Amino acid sequence: DGLVRDADKLWRYTLLHLKLAMRERSWSLEEAEGVMQGDINKDRFFYSQEAREIAKTEMENLSRLVIDNCDD
Repeated sequence: DGLVRDADKLWRYTLLHLKLAMRERSWSLEEAEGVMQGDINKDRFFYSQEAREIAKTEMENLSRLVIDNCDD
């Protein structure tokens, strides 16, 4: 059950979710990243340590992707 919840939460660390959250909540990129990073750091947000590590990696990938696209 915890692993299924982790999988559901990990979708929040995708580019699509980032775009949707920013649009639906009128968040800036910094606000969205702050919420996402805050969730990673919350105790018991993820069931497994592996999911937490995946989320951290995906945050790094999203940050690089956004930075790379700003250079164009």
